[in-house]
Amino acid sequence: NSFSNPYKQVNIVGTASCHSMTWTPDAYAPVLTGNKLSALNIYGSLTLSNALNWQFNGTLNFKSSQKNNTITTGTCKPGNITFNGVGSWKLKDALLLSPASVLTINSGSIYANGNTIDCSVLNITGIGKKLLNLSNSTLMVEQQFNQANAQNFKGTYTHCNIYYIH
Repeated sequence: NSFSNPYKQVNIVGTASCHSMTWTPDAYAPVLTGNKLSALNIYGSLTLSNALNWQFNGTLNFKSSQKNNTITTGTCKPGNITFNGVGSWKLKDALLLSPASVLTINSGSIYANGNTIDCSVLNITGIGKKLLNLSNSTLMVEQQFNQANAQNFKGTYTHCNIYYIH
Protein backbone atom coordinates (compact mmCIF):
# COMPACT_ATOMS: atom_id res chain seq x y z
CA ASN A 1 0.00 0.00 0.00
CA SER A 2 1.34 3.38 -0.99
CA PHE A 3 -1.25 5.27 1.03
CA SER A 4 -1.53 5.34 4.82
CA ASN A 5 -4.93 7.04 5.09
CA PRO A 6 -8.20 6.75 3.17
CA TYR A 7 -8.92 8.88 0.10
CA LYS A 8 -5.47 10.42 -0.30
CA GLN A 9 -5.26 12.34 -3.58
CA VAL A 10 -2.83 12.44 -6.43
CA ASN A 11 -3.63 15.65 -8.32
CA ILE A 12 -2.29 16.26 -11.83
CA VAL A 13 -1.92 19.94 -12.64
CA GLY A 14 -0.87 20.72 -16.21
CA THR A 15 0.81 17.81 -17.99
CA ALA A 16 2.37 14.78 -16.33
CA SER A 17 4.23 11.98 -18.13
CA CYS A 18 5.20 8.43 -17.24
CA HIS A 19 6.37 5.28 -18.95
CA SER A 20 3.65 3.05 -17.49
CA MET A 21 1.16 3.61 -14.70
CA THR A 22 -0.08 0.83 -12.42
CA TRP A 23 -2.54 1.29 -9.57
CA THR A 24 -2.65 -1.87 -7.46
CA PRO A 25 -5.60 -2.65 -5.19
CA ASP A 26 -5.34 -0.45 -2.11
CA ALA A 27 -7.52 -0.66 0.98
CA TYR A 28 -7.45 3.14 1.28
CA ALA A 29 -9.22 3.95 -2.02
CA PRO A 30 -6.84 6.59 -3.40
CA VAL A 31 -8.16 9.40 -5.60
CA LEU A 32 -6.66 10.54 -8.93
CA THR A 33 -7.73 14.08 -9.81
CA GLY A 34 -7.05 16.67 -12.48
CA ASN A 35 -9.13 19.31 -14.26
CA LYS A 36 -10.08 19.38 -17.96
CA LEU A 37 -6.87 21.25 -18.81
CA SER A 38 -4.72 18.47 -17.35
CA ALA A 39 -3.06 15.79 -19.45
CA LEU A 40 -1.39 12.50 -18.62
CA ASN A 41 1.07 11.23 -21.24
CA ILE A 42 1.62 7.48 -20.98
CA TYR A 43 4.48 5.96 -22.97
CA GLY A 44 3.64 2.35 -22.05
CA SER A 45 0.82 0.49 -20.31
CA LEU A 46 -1.97 1.58 -17.97
CA THR A 47 -3.46 -0.55 -15.19
CA LEU A 48 -6.16 0.93 -12.97
CA SER A 49 -7.51 -0.69 -9.84
CA ASN A 50 -11.19 -1.02 -9.00
CA ALA A 51 -10.30 0.63 -5.66
CA LEU A 52 -9.09 3.79 -7.43
CA ASN A 53 -11.49 6.74 -7.22
CA TRP A 54 -11.13 8.18 -10.74
CA GLN A 55 -11.75 11.94 -10.72
CA PHE A 56 -9.26 12.86 -13.44
CA ASN A 57 -11.07 15.04 -16.01
CA GLY A 58 -8.10 15.66 -18.28
CA THR A 59 -6.93 13.77 -21.37
CA LEU A 60 -5.04 10.48 -21.35
CA ASN A 61 -2.49 10.50 -24.19
CA PHE A 62 -1.05 7.12 -25.15
CA LYS A 63 2.27 7.82 -26.89
CA SER A 64 4.26 4.61 -26.87
CA SER A 65 6.52 3.60 -29.73
CA GLN A 66 6.64 0.00 -28.46
CA LYS A 67 4.37 -2.96 -29.17
CA ASN A 68 2.36 -5.02 -26.67
CA ASN A 69 1.32 -2.31 -24.24
CA THR A 70 -1.84 -3.09 -22.27
CA ILE A 71 -4.75 -1.07 -20.92
CA THR A 72 -6.81 -2.17 -17.91
CA THR A 73 -9.38 0.32 -16.60
CA GLY A 74 -11.34 -1.84 -14.15
CA THR A 75 -14.41 0.09 -13.03
CA CYS A 76 -12.81 3.48 -13.78
CA LYS A 77 -14.34 5.51 -16.62
CA PRO A 78 -11.67 7.78 -18.08
CA GLY A 79 -12.53 10.95 -19.98
CA ASN A 80 -10.92 11.87 -23.29
CA ILE A 81 -8.32 9.44 -24.62
CA THR A 82 -5.93 10.02 -27.53
CA PHE A 83 -3.70 7.43 -29.17
CA ASN A 84 -0.78 9.27 -30.70
CA GLY A 85 2.10 6.78 -30.76
CA VAL A 86 3.28 4.20 -33.25
CA GLY A 87 3.09 1.38 -30.67
CA SER A 88 0.28 -1.07 -29.98
CA TRP A 89 -2.14 -1.48 -27.08
CA LYS A 90 -4.28 -4.46 -26.11
CA LEU A 91 -7.33 -3.97 -23.93
CA LYS A 92 -7.41 -6.30 -20.92
CA ASP A 93 -11.00 -5.34 -20.07
CA ALA A 94 -13.75 -3.00 -21.30
CA LEU A 95 -12.77 0.56 -22.15
CA LEU A 96 -15.82 2.53 -21.00
CA LEU A 97 -15.27 6.26 -21.26
CA SER A 98 -17.18 8.74 -19.11
CA PRO A 99 -20.22 10.49 -20.64
CA ALA A 100 -19.45 13.05 -23.39
CA SER A 101 -15.87 11.76 -23.77
CA VAL A 102 -13.91 11.57 -27.01
CA LEU A 103 -11.73 8.67 -28.16
CA THR A 104 -9.23 9.88 -30.76
CA ILE A 105 -6.95 7.64 -32.80
CA ASN A 106 -4.21 9.62 -34.55
CA SER A 107 -1.75 6.72 -34.83
CA GLY A 108 -0.95 3.34 -33.34
CA SER A 109 -2.63 -0.05 -33.16
CA ILE A 110 -5.48 -0.73 -30.75
CA TYR A 111 -6.66 -4.29 -30.16
CA ALA A 112 -10.02 -4.51 -28.37
CA ASN A 113 -9.17 -8.13 -27.59
CA GLY A 114 -12.77 -9.33 -27.20
CA ASN A 115 -13.78 -6.37 -25.01
CA THR A 116 -16.19 -3.46 -25.35
CA ILE A 117 -15.18 0.08 -26.26
CA ASP A 118 -17.82 2.69 -25.36
CA CYS A 119 -17.36 6.39 -26.11
CA SER A 120 -19.51 9.39 -26.98
CA VAL A 121 -17.36 10.45 -29.93
CA LEU A 122 -14.86 8.43 -31.95
CA ASN A 123 -12.40 10.47 -34.03
CA ILE A 124 -10.06 8.68 -36.42
CA THR A 125 -7.79 11.38 -37.80
CA GLY A 126 -4.39 12.29 -39.15
CA ILE A 127 -1.87 10.80 -41.52
CA GLY A 128 -0.17 8.39 -39.09
CA LYS A 129 -0.56 4.64 -39.55
CA LYS A 130 -3.41 3.36 -37.40
CA LEU A 131 -5.25 0.10 -36.77
CA LEU A 132 -8.44 -0.54 -34.82
CA ASN A 133 -8.92 -4.28 -34.36
CA LEU A 134 -12.45 -4.99 -33.14
CA SER A 135 -12.42 -8.75 -33.81
CA ASN A 136 -14.81 -10.53 -31.41
CA SER A 137 -15.46 -7.19 -29.68
CA THR A 138 -18.11 -4.49 -29.36
CA LEU A 139 -17.83 -0.81 -30.28
CA MET A 140 -20.47 1.61 -29.01
CA VAL A 141 -20.39 5.22 -30.25
CA GLU A 142 -23.10 7.33 -28.66
CA GLN A 143 -22.95 10.68 -30.50
CA GLN A 144 -20.52 11.02 -33.38
CA PHE A 145 -18.19 8.92 -35.50
CA ASN A 146 -15.70 10.99 -37.47
CA GLN A 147 -13.28 9.50 -39.97
CA ALA A 148 -12.90 12.55 -42.22
CA ASN A 149 -9.31 13.34 -43.20
CA ALA A 150 -8.10 10.01 -41.84
CA GLN A 151 -5.29 8.46 -43.82
CA ASN A 152 -3.46 5.16 -43.34
CA PHE A 153 -6.34 3.62 -41.34
CA LYS A 154 -7.15 -0.06 -41.22
CA GLY A 155 -10.03 -1.57 -39.30
CA THR A 156 -10.52 -5.25 -38.51
CA TYR A 157 -14.14 -6.15 -37.83
CA THR A 158 -14.36 -9.97 -37.76
CA HIS A 159 -17.25 -11.15 -35.57
CA CYS A 160 -17.75 -7.75 -33.98
CA ASN A 161 -20.77 -5.67 -33.01
CA ILE A 162 -20.81 -1.96 -33.81
CA TYR A 163 -23.52 0.29 -32.38
CA TYR A 164 -23.92 3.90 -33.40
CA ILE A 165 -26.48 5.52 -31.11
CA HIS A 166 -27.07 8.96 -32.53
